[in-house]
Amino acid sequence: MTCRKRKTSATSTDPPALGEVVLGVDTHGEVHVAAVLCPLGQILGTKSFAATAVGYRGLLAWAGTLGTVRRAGVEGTGTFGAGLSRYLLAQHVEVYEVNRPDRTARRLRGKSDPLDAQAAARAVLSGRAKARAKTGDGPVQSARMFKLAKDSAVKARTQAITSSRPSWSSLTRPCGNDCPAWATASCSAPAHASARATGTTRTPCPKPPASH
Repeated sequence: MTCRKRKTSATSTDPPALGEVVLGVDTHGEVHVAAVLCPLGQILGTKSFAATAVGYRGLLAWAGTLGTVRRAGVEGTGTFGAGLSRYLLAQHVEVYEVNRPDRTARRLRGKSDPLDAQAAARAVLSGRAKARAKTGDGPVQSARMFKLAKDSAVKARTQAITSSRPSWSSLTRPCGNDCPAWATASCSAPAHASARATGTTRTPCPKPPASH
């Protein structure tokens, strides 16, 4: 009788390997704050890194000096943490999406990037963080980038059309009366003066054209 080897996939609740540490990252537009915890929850270090490719390499290298990084909890894997998540995944680190702390809890203890990074690592340790970060290179991501490009093009076209339309109310009136600037030559100042001198009733200025 043969035994089949059951294929298993690692989860955030798996027991830690020897020498393993857990990484937590609070992400921002320009700077990421990282924290490294041991499996027992002890804080081994906290440090800030630039949100660039060089910063990503430095962050993982620094965390690697404190132990073996196999799992990481990252805030905003689809926004500010997207680049870091892709880099960690390429380095065979399991990345878990961590929700940002509740606003009520933030008001009680205050906003602190190091504490948020530590909370991200603890979410992985406790098993609360279960959602895996997306790789960002599949068909869904391609469709998303296409939609962003399309929306940007539509917005730019709308702005171009709006800015090209003349504003009749902002143009000066050549005769100083109620005649708009687009009116014909019969609506000029001399024509109004001649009508007043002869006492004749002048044909009123035409209505502005309908805008399409």
